[in-house]
Amino acid sequence: MKHEFSKKQFNLYGAKELEPWLKPLGYSLKKPQELAHAILKLSDIYTSGRGSPDIWAMPGNVAAYLAYFMPLNYLRCQYALEKTDPAIMADTAVDYGAGLGAFSLALMGFEKTKRIIVYEPSKIALDWSFRILEAIGGDIELNLIHSLDELKEFEKKEARKLSYYLSYSLNEMNSFDELPPVVDSIVVVEPSTQTAGRALQNYRGKLLQNGFYAWAPCLHQDECPLLKHSNTDWCHTRFHLEMPQWFLDVEKYLPIKNHSITVSYLSAARTMPEKTADNQFRIIGDTLFERGKTKQAICRNSKREFFSWLTKYGEAPMLPRGEKVEISSPLLNKGDELRPETDFNYEILKDY
Repeated sequence: MKHEFSKKQFNLYGAKELEPWLKPLGYSLKKPQELAHAILKLSDIYTSGRGSPDIWAMPGNVAAYLAYFMPLNYLRCQYALEKTDPAIMADTAVDYGAGLGAFSLALMGFEKTKRIIVYEPSKIALDWSFRILEAIGGDIELNLIHSLDELKEFEKKEARKLSYYLSYSLNEMNSFDELPPVVDSIVVVEPSTQTAGRALQNYRGKLLQNGFYAWAPCLHQDECPLLKHSNTDWCHTRFHLEMPQWFLDVEKYLPIKNHSITVSYLSAARTMPEKTADNQFRIIGDTLFERGKTKQAICRNSKREFFSWLTKYGEAPMLPRGEKVEISSPLLNKGDELRPETDFNYEILKDY
């Protein structure tokens, strides 16, 4: 039994909206090779760990982000929000270390959000995020904050609960003390690299030690199995893309083609979620083909487990990575494997 893999589409803005943003920066979608060169330069900055607020002073970095990294990061943030129960989201959101506003743009598409506090230490990035957020439109109230002291002062005076949203900003959270009591929930999106992914899993542990509960992708409050049983594994998921033509035209000049992208994310809140049933688990691995069987890593507690399908039973089900699955037929425990029998039935569940 196969499952169709859906594709996420980027339709937040198109070439008509993007071109006027690129022009004053000295770039154009009509010259995709020049944009690709700027994208590679910004990518080198990111991968070398040299990212800082100063990167936005270079017009090529802003153009590269708007034409390439913004669409991908927006879709990552959107994915994390789609996996987060709106019940734990406050109507006031703090986009912490907003950059050019990828998370704020994703939050605009969710009815629960009524007000966004955009905190970004770079004045250039903050101005660009406001310009883009204003252009996209919507009835959401926007408040721009440039100073960390101003943000802390706002949090002290705020009577309503807040939700924190971090996109590639976890390294800016120097300690857990930066989450005041008014923050009731948090959603974090990080690069799906080994270093960043495991840092996020460690941050999950800190949250659980300080009155928070994991909501997604975790289905339990136990120790992370990938940290407990491995020194190298990290939690990340994958989803498939269908990008607009202007994006594909630029991508032709890049070494990587984004048919799918990965993301590491975490949603947590001070409210405890309902306990997940034993016959439910999260798919956290791609399909692995071994002699006589196929396997996919799953997560439902602190054990390192795999869903395993013996080839003698026929073609294996290809379960979508990142999805929550419920099994309605018996499973055999064989070491670290859960093996269904021939009458195997399953259902892809919504997260809330």
